[in-house]
Amino acid sequence: MEACKLFWLMLEWSAEPFYGNLMLMGFLKCGQIDKAYQIFKRMPVKDLVSWNSMIAGTARNSCLKDAMNIFSKLVNSGLVPDGFSFSSVLSACAQAGARCYGMWVHQLMAELGLEMNHILSSSLVDMYAKCGRIDVAIGIFKTIKRNHVSVWNTMIGGLAAHGLGSDAVMFFREMESEGLVPDGVTFVALLTACSHSGMVEEARQYFEAMTTKYSITPRIEHYGAMVDTLSRAGLLDEAYDLVKTMNVKPDAVIWRALLSACCRYRQTKLGEITVKEIAFQGSGDYTLLSNIYSSANRWEDSEEVWKERKKKGIRKSKGLSWVELGRSTHEFKAGDRSHPDTDGIYKVLHRLSNKAKSEGYIPLTELVSKDVSEEEREENLTVHSEKLAVAYSILKTMPRTEIMVSKNLQTCSDCHEWMKIVSKNRGNKTRPISTTILARSTRKESKQSFKTSRHLHSESVESSIEVLKQSDLEHLKSLQCYNIPQKVSGVKTDWPATILVFDIETTGFSRRYERIIEFAVRDLMGGKNSTIQTLINPEREIKNAYVHGISSSMVCKPDIPRFREFIPILLQYVLSRQMADKPVLWVAHNGRSFDVPFLMYEFQRSKIEMPGDWLFVDTLPIARQLIDSDGEKLKSVSLDNLREHYKIPLAGSAHRAMQDVITLCYVLQKLTFELKLTVPQLLERSFRVSDLSTPRPGK
Repeated sequence: MEACKLFWLMLEWSAEPFYGNLMLMGFLKCGQIDKAYQIFKRMPVKDLVSWNSMIAGTARNSCLKDAMNIFSKLVNSGLVPDGFSFSSVLSACAQAGARCYGMWVHQLMAELGLEMNHILSSSLVDMYAKCGRIDVAIGIFKTIKRNHVSVWNTMIGGLAAHGLGSDAVMFFREMESEGLVPDGVTFVALLTACSHSGMVEEARQYFEAMTTKYSITPRIEHYGAMVDTLSRAGLLDEAYDLVKTMNVKPDAVIWRALLSACCRYRQTKLGEITVKEIAFQGSGDYTLLSNIYSSANRWEDSEEVWKERKKKGIRKSKGLSWVELGRSTHEFKAGDRSHPDTDGIYKVLHRLSNKAKSEGYIPLTELVSKDVSEEEREENLTVHSEKLAVAYSILKTMPRTEIMVSKNLQTCSDCHEWMKIVSKNRGNKTRPISTTILARSTRKESKQSFKTSRHLHSESVESSIEVLKQSDLEHLKSLQCYNIPQKVSGVKTDWPATILVFDIETTGFSRRYERIIEFAVRDLMGGKNSTIQTLINPEREIKNAYVHGISSSMVCKPDIPRFREFIPILLQYVLSRQMADKPVLWVAHNGRSFDVPFLMYEFQRSKIEMPGDWLFVDTLPIARQLIDSDGEKLKSVSLDNLREHYKIPLAGSAHRAMQDVITLCYVLQKLTFELKLTVPQLLERSFRVSDLSTPRPGK
């Protein structure tokens, strides 16, 4: 007791964080997060080692939100995060599926000019792959140094998780061609890729080549991946023979892979043998055996399994699904009715399920291990947590919004089939069905490749702003505007100005040297032809595609206009919207520092004069007048935080121009109402391009 008091005194009096860091590391390694927090809070001086220890320790102990919160506090503390800080927080983002936060971390790395080593490179690829953006992961992989096998292992593992077995094999061959020697981890990823894609013969070849060609002795992980491959393909006898002849003792993971296949293929006898080997170590084992019995209509045996579980005091692991909307995470459990939007969630859920049934979905009621009516079993399946998360995401997002659903346990077969049916393309060639569902589980098709990334139609919910049917990310054509010469007539002509809300995406932050690569604008009056959106050819390589998802291959091609080619079209669009003898008021968030200078330089490069009746207003300084419910000024007035403050639905993928324009339209309406601002008052706050001081290069 005296020693504890002495330690706390020493901790509070010491100007050096050395002793505190030692205790931090000790408690974190033991998983005692609360005690580590106590020490961290009481440390009078915290160095980067202190912060890094807390970030890594909380992430390692699955306290993922805590890890991200601590990293945010580190950024605001004045200390500069290092490579260890970033790799640790990216690991937390990957585990949590926190893509928006991960993108912000990636952007911060770029701003700091952090040197990329194989650890950071692997962390970035892993984060994007686990957060459902395998395309971005591949894009990053192609731009980084790939001279370390761990980077390749991460990329192959990411492809495996997405069921892209053929791509994983292709990357493996490319790795060999570049002279890198695969290790044991490489083959775990490669065999997993084969397993998830039904590539049985390829898995056999690579499993044999491990020893004959690469002199790698198979470990328990390799046998596990091979047993999983055979089990998923329905080759249970071969899988069982491999388990019996392997040169290491099979662990519970291997037996569970076999047991899961027994449940899927209704092999009761082999399932009973397998269960005896596992010796019921977890609740999932009881669930699988109970499902095997119930699928064979052996209800009494199924009931006995549950009685045995209760007798031993083993609780069933609760499945949790969650979805990240902006920077908020919403969790659901099966049959959850605790969410404030429960009524809306269940309304959307039943609509989706009814539509899925009409398109061929048949509930797998045999998965319900209870001797109840068919209707009760179906209702039990309907309210699974991942289905609730999907329904909530569609309820709260606009069309063309990408959403990702994550789960702590394996996705059940019924939800797997339900998602495939609900996610079917409705037959349009340009993939307008654009809500992406990602169930982060290990389940894939047993005999054919099935990507977990699916596209769902998300109907407009609580939206008063018309959204045009615009092409999807990779298929976005040059221009999305129609009948431009048509004039606006008879709509709110009492306004003293035409209000156009706009946003841009760029190749970087320098107003003078970087280029616009996407432009979007919407007339606040709405109506026909009120929106224009286009990609812009910057005639240079894009190195920040991780911010907005726009790659060089999407824009650096002949059918995408350069900005000087787009200007005449833009001018004609503005004339078609502009009211007679009234100015045009352009609105952008952080426009004075970012959007307007970029626009100004593009006009200057094209040697075209910007119209004199164009005025600009920046909503950022206006938003700084807002106060929260506690009477305090908002801590952040970024567009994303304003959207959350006003509870505005997401308007599409983060950091795309049109999605931000739609969000800003809502924000502008809310701002003017809350601050009682009129259009004339907005005009009073406006500025002209001539009012801007010429930005210095690089600023």
